[in-house]
Amino acid sequence: MYKVNIYIEADKKAPQRLERRYCFLLEYIRKSGKAETRFASKKAWNTYNAAVIEATVEALRRLDQNCEVLIYTDNRYVKGMFETQLDTWEKKDFKASTGRDVAHRKEWEKISAYRRQHIIKFVGNDWEHTNLLREEMEKCKAN
Repeated sequence: MYKVNIYIEADKKAPQRLERRYCFLLEYIRKSGKAETRFASKKAWNTYNAAVIEATVEALRRLDQNCEVLIYTDNRYVKGMFETQLDTWEKKDFKASTGRDVAHRKEWEKISAYRRQHIIKFVGNDWEHTNLLREEMEKCKAN
């Protein structure tokens, strides 16, 4: 099984819907131990949580082999929902306790489906990569 690290960052952490840029860095660890990386950035009009959820889906979509995935983000909401609510939402057809669809239902369904192919774990931020991602986003803004 391949090992993959995904580092996710957004340029604005405010919770309200804003124009923001988010990005992710995929880091594949080869059998030789050498790391190979891929960077992607996108501009969107959405909330911070939605941006991190979208980045997660986009990054996982790029994996075509079964992988052990560590997702680095400082978004406690997304990490917490993945760890504590995703199984419950799946059992309840992605309905909240109110009977309405959970926020970002389609994206959470995709993340849930990716769990069948990959071993996924969310972890806290890795500051070295966070700073790198922030620098890359600044370069993207300049272009």
